[in-house]
Amino acid sequence: MTTIKKLLSAFAVVAAASSLSAQNAPENPARVSSAGLLGYKYVEAGVGYININDTAVDQWSTGVSVNLPATRNIDVAYGYSYSWLKGHGSYHANDVYMSGIYYFDAGVVKPFAALDLGYQWIRNNDRLTWAATVGVEYQVASRVVLTGSASYNDDFKNGDNGSFSGEVSGHYWFTKQIAAFASLGWFEQGDFGYAVGATFKY
Repeated sequence: MTTIKKLLSAFAVVAAASSLSAQNAPENPARVSSAGLLGYKYVEAGVGYININDTAVDQWSTGVSVNLPATRNIDVAYGYSYSWLKGHGSYHANDVYMSGIYYFDAGVVKPFAALDLGYQWIRNNDRLTWAATVGVEYQVASRVVLTGSASYNDDFKNGDNGSFSGEVSGHYWFTKQIAAFASLGWFEQGDFGYAVGATFKY
């Protein structure tokens, strides 16, 4: 319980700090013709599927995230996801996280690095989690942006529970504020994941 209280306190402090910073950040460029995501205020929601290698079990998930520019080169994101195993009613997981993202704006190319802190609720196995990510965002055209990233994910429990993963995603903007996205993920164990959803800049 003490750990949960500390985590929630940390979430509250970072949320308050990022909200104050966002008020002083550069005006959100959602009205500008750019397909980029880094440096923008946006909400994203989607559904995902993981084909677990060499088993008949599939994992499904749904989630929502919010991104806020804190300074000119730093974003802060918050997210929640719910996942379950098809055919296994006892497995349900809830995840919350916050992420600090630093990016370098080189025009159509934006390299970035991110650090996530989260908490996962699984039946009889709650845990604090963290992840480190590096990647690049590339604006292919005025309506299309591609993002590639590699991550290391772990928790704070004893033992080596970490794993590597990679993801490639693409966004297509129907308007300056509304987009659809699709992504392909790879996990160290040989599993592949797929996701689709929508993004709204505001």
